[in-house]
Amino acid sequence: MLRVLRVTRLIRRLKYMQVLIRVMRMSLNSALSIFLLLLIMMSIFAVLGMNIFKHRLQSTRGVFRQSFESVLDSYMAIFQMLTLENWNQILYMCLLSPINRYVTIFYLISCHSVIYLV
Repeated sequence: MLRVLRVTRLIRRLKYMQVLIRVMRMSLNSALSIFLLLLIMMSIFAVLGMNIFKHRLQSTRGVFRQSFESVLDSYMAIFQMLTLENWNQILYMCLLSPINRYVTIFYLISCHSVIYLV
């Protein structure tokens, strides 16, 4: 416990460390704002994807993890599309659904472009 206090005492004495901690505190507010905006946009597209694709996706390879059946599944599918990790499986399943292709393409392109702009 005393060693931790030594580090804090050292930080108080060093001027450049105080500046560094102040800058980190100021940038944390901006990062938090961006994170909240990203979370709001992901929520909008997750609920929109649930309304469009719920109970309509069919996999060509049997069991699939990515679906829009619940809010958590929608968040996972959106996160998977944003990280580009096997997103093409979601793309194929959405395009093979009975939903109009133009609606599907508009949803996928707007999801990528709007969230990447955040």
